[in-house]
Amino acid sequence: MPEDDENEAISKLLGYANLIQNGMLLDCELTTSGTNTGGSEGYANVTAQQKANCTKWQLLFQLDSIQADGYEMLWGDGGRLYFYINTDDLVQLNFDKCWLNLQCY
Repeated sequence: MPEDDENEAISKLLGYANLIQNGMLLDCELTTSGTNTGGSEGYANVTAQQKANCTKWQLLFQLDSIQADGYEMLWGDGGRLYFYINTDDLVQLNFDKCWLNLQCY
């Protein structure tokens, strides 16, 4: 199970993601524009505009795996769920276009 220095799960609303693997901002932008990010070929022709649009993505919510007495909520092998939203949508409280990413150990 992922843990910080104090042995506590790291779940949060907004802020910056505590990444287990790689950053996800480009994934959000490419997927939104219709690019398949399931393999490396989806990253072969990234445009300057897509790279610039990465700054418009914001962590909305991070949910860590939790193991407690009689309770377990595990994502993958004890990973985290990350919900990202475009900042324009966040300002308008439009949560219909969020992206969910899973990262695990």
